[in-house]
Parts: sequence; structure tokens; C-alpha cells
Amino acid sequence: MLPALVAILIILHTSGSFRKILGGLQFVVIFIAIGLAINLLAKFFNFWVVDITSAAIASLKGALMFMTIASIFQWTRIEEIRWFLEKIGLGELGTSIAIAFSQIPYIMIVYSEALSTVKLKYGSRYLYKALLPMILHSVNYAKEITEATYIYGIPKYPIDASIKIVDAIIVVASSMMLLLCLYLSITINAFL
Repeated sequence: MLPALVAILIILHTSGSFRKILGGLQFVVIFIAIGLAINLLAKFFNFWVVDITSAAIASLKGALMFMTIASIFQWTRIEEIRWFLEKIGLGELGTSIAIAFSQIPYIMIVYSEALSTVKLKYGSRYLYKALLPMILHSVNYAKEITEATYIYGIPKYPIDASIKIVDAIIVVASSMMLLLCLYLSITINAFL
């Protein structure tokens, strides 16, 4: 198995896609690092500590869950989220949640611009200096959204709730992948 892994790594490195794959794994490595840091803190404070492989698997599951939720929100429109939340009985709360979700991309753009500005001005040592302006901007922006919603109301968009063949295929394939991941998770945990 090790020679095959080395051969795959050599092929990926020579083809130039090794850097892309490592770039994609940075997100998973962040979750693994957080899990290991929590594990080390638990050991330091004499709490119950899990072994390293269980911490890595739990971190990988957390990263997969986060990526799944992120992809769901990329595939659905805000109107669909609002329609779904109203159908399950949330009403005004569902509308508020949908409005909050619709503002996340704009706030993330502003935050990344603020962090880039602070990094260029101060380097990576003083990133906390961007925190207060970002909080103030978020509060002002939330106030503006609230005022606009109060004055103009929330528009109703008709939603086509019909199911297309492509949608059904995607749902079935996603469900099959979820069940496969669940099965593999159960069998891997049974052998650890």
C-alpha cells in the first residue's frame, strides 16, 4: 500500500495538481488541528482524552458536515429556504432566518476586505485590530436591513415546488452517498 501511495503522490506532484489537492485539504487540516488542540487542552486539564485517531476521525466528520451544509446553501436560493421554513411552521422566524442567510455573502466579502487591509497595513500580527470595525459594520448593516424591512416589507416570491428528474437524481445520489458514509463510519468505528 505504501508504494502505491508514493507512486500516486509522485504522479500528482509531476502533473501539477498536487498543490490544488493540498489547497483543498487545508480546510480539513484546520478541523483536525482544532480537534487535536482540544484534545491536548483536555489532557492538560486532566479531562477525559480520546486517542489521536478518534480525534482525527471526529475532526474529519466535522469538516464533512460543514462542507455538506455549505454545499446545501450554495445549491438552494434564499426564496427556497424561506419557503421551506414557512412550510414547516416557522413563519416570521423563517423569514428572518432567510434574510440573515441572504446577507452572509455580503458580510463575508466585507470581512475578507477588512482582514486583507489589516494584513497589508500591520502584517499578520495585529489581526485583532480588524475586529471592532467589523463588528460595528455588522451592527450598522443589520440596522439598515431592519429599517428597510420595516419600511418596505418583505416581498413574496412564488416558488415552483415541482420536482424535476435531475433534482430527484441528485437527491437519490446524495442519499446513497450519505448512507455509504454512515455505513463506513459505523464499520470503521467498530474496528477502532
